[in-house]
Amino acid sequence: MGNKKYLMAFVGFAFALMNGVQAAEGQFEVLYAKNCAVCHGIKGDGKGSGVSNVVPPPVDFTRPDVIVDLNRNRMIESIANGRQGTAMQAWRDRLSAKEIEGLADYIQSDLMRIQLSRTVMQLPQRLKQGEKIYQQNCSVCHGDYGQTGVWTRSSMGKSAPRNFTADASKSKLDRSRMIDAVTHGKPGTAMMPYSSRLSPEQLGNVVDYIRVALMGFPLEQIEKEATQTPQAEIGSEQVAFRAKSLPDNLLGNPQEGRKLFVRNCVPCHGVKGDGDGPRAYFITPKPRNFVSEDTRRALNRPKIFNAVSNGLQGSVMPAWSKVLNNQEIANVSEYVFRAFIVGDYKGVSQQEPNEAIEKKN
Repeated sequence: MGNKKYLMAFVGFAFALMNGVQAAEGQFEVLYAKNCAVCHGIKGDGKGSGVSNVVPPPVDFTRPDVIVDLNRNRMIESIANGRQGTAMQAWRDRLSAKEIEGLADYIQSDLMRIQLSRTVMQLPQRLKQGEKIYQQNCSVCHGDYGQTGVWTRSSMGKSAPRNFTADASKSKLDRSRMIDAVTHGKPGTAMMPYSSRLSPEQLGNVVDYIRVALMGFPLEQIEKEATQTPQAEIGSEQVAFRAKSLPDNLLGNPQEGRKLFVRNCVPCHGVKGDGDGPRAYFITPKPRNFVSEDTRRALNRPKIFNAVSNGLQGSVMPAWSKVLNNQEIANVSEYVFRAFIVGDYKGVSQQEPNEAIEKKN
């Protein structure tokens, strides 16, 4: 009886939440009709009633090149500050930041709907099956168009599910990493494992659908990736991913890297590489935990090298290329990879870093 009570309460909460989302979407539809349709047209085709004398003409949101070029941040910027040299005026003094963001999301959802309908029609059958799997299992959190669902974005904030359309996702997520996430889930997040629900073939199909239809990678590239690693052997992708070498044919020396790790990395990442160093308690977001399951699957030598070299935006991880040369970065990357990701190299002792930190300070 108690469980039923909680279930009904949850269903009621979810229903109210979804109604709120639908009401919000309706609000922005009205906002578009009131302020934007006169130029951009009610269908977003740039054929509004007030465009006869507008030079250059308003953007036609339905054009394929516009759909590709207009990301969320650019649309928010254009709505807020206008576009110099065009009739697009700044709305920041008339609309709130929330209204501008909601309007951009509403327009982009329509863009994605148009793009998606065109793309899906041309997909091979296996990727059409991937679309069905995505809509049944993924869209509730990641959104119909991969931009993160409205309700998850509003309720989960920074921990909201991945936005597949963001440039950061396109640059960071390769096929093997995505398949790994769908297969095993992401510990510490709402992303659950699907290996018990979907076959290896289905896992590959849904990932390839996301990469083509939502992330915009060419179909030819996706088909080549799938051919190089058959779905039946998806597990081998992680082996190949982990075996990648350091950039520029560099060979890291883990012994030298161990010394660099003690001097520079232990204060944040900790002796055990678990992100629990003496300075970690006041750092947000927390330093990387190299020994967690999701990190071990996500990092290989090139990714560690890149993070050490260039730092991580949105975190306190600095770009060590300003301090260390490429060989030194290769050394510390090799140590982190061997000691924490693979675990076949002896790590730092408890006493050693304390002595080094004391000398440094």
